[in-house]
Amino acid sequence: MKKLMRKILGMVVMVMFLPHLCWADETNIDALQYVGGNIPIIRKVEVSGPGYTNFFSSVTADDYAVGFKSSEDGATTLTVTANIEWKVLVKATPFTRVEEYVKPASDLHFKIKDKTVVHEGQGKGGTLSATFTDFAPLSEQDQVLWSNTTGGDNGCTAKIDFKVLLNAAEDIPGTYTTTVTYTICAP
Repeated sequence: MKKLMRKILGMVVMVMFLPHLCWADETNIDALQYVGGNIPIIRKVEVSGPGYTNFFSSVTADDYAVGFKSSEDGATTLTVTANIEWKVLVKATPFTRVEEYVKPASDLHFKIKDKTVVHEGQGKGGTLSATFTDFAPLSEQDQVLWSNTTGGDNGCTAKIDFKVLLNAAEDIPGTYTTTVTYTICAP
């Protein structure tokens, strides 16, 4: 029985002193998570607003007398968002055929105006093409409309107006439509 008591007492003493003999300094262990990756190149152009789908419907005899019909209300807005240099190109298709007549794309003139930087400090809004700061003819080939060769922009906007040349001898009654294409790309 003495042997058993010694064993029990020995065990109790070991249990009591073991933590003091094996005590380690307290340490903090951090759990790490790495966050990152590649930010992609972003170049985006958006067209918004009511536009000019019925523009020709309001042509009058007075418009034929002056040779054109134009808008000045900026009913179309272009918005550019890019995190790198960019340029916006514009082109138009010839108008749809009316009987045997096809009105050329160059009869549609285009003007860009009222550039605005939506988010201050997040770009300068680039430069509007001097060609299109007053009405100038569109082409079937890409033409530079607006660009920023120094950096990105977060939501800069500009307004668009159109002017269509009119010729009473050629522009017969009918439905005329064209497609204006805006392309954003590297400068």
